Amino acid sequence: MINGKAFTIVGSLIIGLPFSVIGEEVCNTGTFCLSSNYLEEIVVTGTKTDKSVRESPNAIALISAEEMKWNVTESLAEVLRSVPGVLVTDAGQAGMKRIRIRGEDSYRVAVLVDGQEITDHRGEGVPLTLDPSLVKRVEVIRGAGSVLYGPKALGGVVNFITHKGGEKPLQLTASAGWNSATNAQQKFVSAFGLIEGFDYRFSYGDIDSDNRQTPKGEIENTEYSSRSTNFYLGKRWEGNEVALSWDEHTAYSEVFVEDEVRFAFPFNEFAMRIPQRDRQKAALFYSWDNQGGTLDKVQLNAYRQVSDRKFQTYWSQVFGMEKETFSESELVTEGGLAQLDFQLGDQHLLVAGVQYTKDSVKQDRLELLHMSTPVPMTLSTDIFDQASLETKAVFLQDEWSLSDSVIMTTGMRHYWIDSDLQTSTRVGLITPPKDDQELIAAIALTWDFSESSTVRMSFSEGYMYPSLLQLAIGGVARNFVNPNTSLEPERSDTVDLGWRYSSDRVQFDLTAFVSRAENYIDHVPCVSSTRCIGGTRRSPAEMYVNIAHAKTVGLEAYIEYQLNHSALVYSALTWLDRENEFEDFTTSNAGLPSLNAVAGIKYNGQSFGLNPYWVDVYAKGETSAKETDENHVEHDNAGWVTVNAKAGTEFGAESNYRLVLELNNLFDNSYSTSAENLEAMERNVQAKFIVTF
Repeated sequence: MINGKAFTIVGSLIIGLPFSVIGEEVCNTGTFCLSSNYLEEIVVTGTKTDKSVRESPNAIALISAEEMKWNVTESLAEVLRSVPGVLVTDAGQAGMKRIRIRGEDSYRVAVLVDGQEITDHRGEGVPLTLDPSLVKRVEVIRGAGSVLYGPKALGGVVNFITHKGGEKPLQLTASAGWNSATNAQQKFVSAFGLIEGFDYRFSYGDIDSDNRQTPKGEIENTEYSSRSTNFYLGKRWEGNEVALSWDEHTAYSEVFVEDEVRFAFPFNEFAMRIPQRDRQKAALFYSWDNQGGTLDKVQLNAYRQVSDRKFQTYWSQVFGMEKETFSESELVTEGGLAQLDFQLGDQHLLVAGVQYTKDSVKQDRLELLHMSTPVPMTLSTDIFDQASLETKAVFLQDEWSLSDSVIMTTGMRHYWIDSDLQTSTRVGLITPPKDDQELIAAIALTWDFSESSTVRMSFSEGYMYPSLLQLAIGGVARNFVNPNTSLEPERSDTVDLGWRYSSDRVQFDLTAFVSRAENYIDHVPCVSSTRCIGGTRRSPAEMYVNIAHAKTVGLEAYIEYQLNHSALVYSALTWLDRENEFEDFTTSNAGLPSLNAVAGIKYNGQSFGLNPYWVDVYAKGETSAKETDENHVEHDNAGWVTVNAKAGTEFGAESNYRLVLELNNLFDNSYSTSAENLEAMERNVQAKFIVTF
């Protein structure tokens, strides 16, 4: 789903028809219309300024408030599944899904809530545990956004913009949802309003899910649960706005491990569990809108975030050994941003900003090694690490109208980064302080060459500094992975070429891109990499190293065509070709489908002439994906296609009752996506009922 539209796949691959895309909105009369004008929707993430989708120099996608209003899934990642260029990944954790953009791993995507980044120094990326009912709209940048959003934005940016206040002194909304394939039960309640100029909102969400049912049966270790609590208070006066927010998210997830990993020699069993993945955050926002002045706008914000994580592993070996690992970590992030917008004449806008972030990690790990031979005994090791990463940056963005139809946008960002391992009980673990500084840039041109068409071209640099696990404290796969202070930052260069078109019946947005990235970081056994020689501090020996380069070429498209007042056909398409270059070989088997698409038809009407409703019937799927990893191990994932349907209606005197039903995988196909190791759900029903007063 993108730009307030529900995207679904059909394509020449399925029915031999061209791809097309649908939009959805509610008419002022209270009935559903199928007409859409998403290219004129205003977004802020692309340039940190208000700009329509059509005028944005970035490859940007918008999931509007209207689309979120009709969302039925309990996962924010699922909301993003149909955005071109986006893949959903789970790493065996059904309740902690993440996203990949343009083939980049999840930890190379900056995840923001109201413009502030959720930081995470783990290797899997930020899990999207936020309750979807808290989110008003979503904006996605595909491609490097490092100039404006920092070192986690090498692959892209996703910004979740939450609900704020209301229009009356007291308003209420409540919802309940259910998924038949997981028995997931979703509950949400929110009180909000506007009292004497003060906006406020209090929200609570609760999601509980059992094991997943698939066409092949139940998948064990896929239970999860999450809780979300959110409070917001804001005040506006004479161009000023100040707001305070507090939120808390708690999550629990079992971890599914495939049999070929779980029982691989020399293991009798290997298991993982995440009993805690919690986050608390307090944030303060201030803005001053000085319309007409040279200093056009001032924006300030600051936040403090605490992320608590527990991680447990267990393995037993054929040699009579068992090992239990209990890991607890706390990540404290303190950050702030100051941004000034200068209007230098009618055709010239300059954005200048200063950003500061400090991440501090404390990690405790208890390891219990049980040996049954030759003498039964248990060896206990208690390890404590503390490290910090401080990032300071200044950025500039200059937007200049070269003519009535051509706009040039240039930007640059300078980083100063310091990392330090302050404390460690690991014997022999010495990681001296490390610092770096880097200047990156971006440039883009947009050209309105007619009333209906806009062409854009851009070049952007991406930059991603190694995490604290990689640099200072190390991590755990099956074995301890040694940190490496010699790591180089990951970098990328991306060129985009796009065309946006809108008419009375047709709208589309096409993007072609090529990206070259280098210095990818991964962990490898030291015996397979000469870079580990002399560097290992603990055995069995693995280490983080710069292992690969990559070149990605792709095409992203969404199109909609309105058949008549009551029907639209639509589609979204992603084509990718990626080549990974490792130390000793190059492969085009990157584990990505060459084609991923959704398409369908949407119809609206009225039941018995009374209640408006809409129906969306669609297919989605992807081609097969082959992967050859850095150890020359090959993996193959088969292509798949599913047929699905969705419907919604509103009723009541003020249309304050809303019902949404979604029927997924109607033919009960057995499959897993290229980015997920969990088998997809069986034929299932998802339902949601919403009440608003």
